[in-house]
Amino acid sequence: MMSVIMRAYNNEKFIWKAIESVIKQTRSDFELVVINDGSTDSTTGIISSFIDKRIHNITQKNSGAIESAYSGIKHAKGEYVTFLDADDEMKENALAELAEPLDRDKNIGFTYSDYEEVEYHTKKKKVVSLDNKFNHVVCGMMFRK
Repeated sequence: MMSVIMRAYNNEKFIWKAIESVIKQTRSDFELVVINDGSTDSTTGIISSFIDKRIHNITQKNSGAIESAYSGIKHAKGEYVTFLDADDEMKENALAELAEPLDRDKNIGFTYSDYEEVEYHTKKKKVVSLDNKFNHVVCGMMFRK
């Protein structure tokens, strides 16, 4: 099983699409651990509107992105972990493609995929590639827990 950790803080504009993108994955052996980091907008209600036993909503006082990530890892039950922030979306085969090498070879510790950044106002797209793994956030990566 895979754990998708979603950090959310006041993401009412985007979180519906983010959660939907996880639910629509071609692989269904996952849990979605949403860390609601003290949201004060309608983020909490939007998360609660999803009826899916794979979604786990963890609400905490606002602690920031790093603490939210640690909280997500602590609550994750999957063998593999990946992150998707509440203002991001996954392509429908993202989990399958990231997990396949890990399923095939137990010596592989993590996988990576390029991803697109889309500028909110202009809709301009930019592909982000792994040029330097030490100068990169965890988007598009899956790790063994």
